[in-house]
Amino acid sequence: MVSSVIIGARTEEQLRQNLGAVGWELTPDQVARLDAASAVTPPYPHFPYYRQPGFARLSPPAV
Repeated sequence: MVSSVIIGARTEEQLRQNLGAVGWELTPDQVARLDAASAVTPPYPHFPYYRQPGFARLSPPAV
C-alpha cells in the first residue's frame, strides 16, 4: 500500500498539523473496516467484471 501526504498549508498551524501526521499508521482492523466500507459494485458497464466469474477473461477491459 502506498500513502502520501499532500502539504498545502496556508498557515504555520496547518503546517504543524500536517507534519504531525507523519509516522502514524492504521491498524489492520481499521484498514479492513475502511476496505469493507468502500467495497461497492461499480456501475454499468464495469460491474460484469466483478459479478460474473470469467467475464474479464473472456472480455478483458480496455486499458
